[in-house]
Order: sequence, then C-alpha cells, then structure tokens
Amino acid sequence: MNSILALDQGLTGFTVGVTVYFFFIQAPKLGKTMGKEKFVPLMMALTRTWAKTMFLSSTANLATSLYLSSNGTMNIYLVAIGWIAMALNWFVVVPAALKAGARSTRERKGDNSKDLKEFAVNGGGGKAVNE
Repeated sequence: MNSILALDQGLTGFTVGVTVYFFFIQAPKLGKTMGKEKFVPLMMALTRTWAKTMFLSSTANLATSLYLSSNGTMNIYLVAIGWIAMALNWFVVVPAALKAGARSTRERKGDNSKDLKEFAVNGGGGKAVNE
C-alpha cells in the first residue's frame, strides 16, 4: 500500500513539476534565446510531447488513485477533474493550438522580420498591408 501511495504522490509531483517547468521556465527562456522564427516550430513539437506525457501520467495517476480510493484511503474527485482536464487538453486544445501554429508558421514563411511590434501590427502573418 505504501508503494502505491508513493507512486501516486510521485505521479502527481511529476505532472505538476513538468507543467510548471515547461510553461514558466523553459518556454520563456527558449523564446528569448532562439527568437520567434526558430522557437515556434520547436515549441509545437515540445507541446505535442508534453501533452502526450501529461495525459499518460495523469491516466496512471488516476489508476493509482482509483486503487487507493477502493480501499477507502483517498478521495479521487480532484484527480478525476485533473484527468478530464488533461484529456480535453490532449484531444481538443493541443490539436487546435498546433493547427493554428502551423497555419501561422506557413503564412509567415519567408518573412524574416524579427520585430515583434511588426508581427503584432500585421496580425501574425503576411506582408505589410501597404506593400
């Protein structure tokens, strides 16, 4: 029982820790050092890997929590809500975000501008309106 509880706590820590690192430490640092043109394709691949890993770890976490709750050891409502959120992320949110990122990358192909202000003014794609 103690090993299942330790596994459950480890999975929870892994899921939270990797998410915090991915979005709040790694992504901003890579964005600054690589620049927008190189960062977006890399981040799209990393997001796909992150979402798959988090869905699998949250599924394993739900399984261990279900086992522990069958013994009356823990309440699984929050774990179930977390799993539903990760499932929505994996099946709905991430595919839509990757599709939008791919479309934006295709639209901006050949635009070597490094100016974030110009990127924002031009709406994320295409050449300047006055050209």
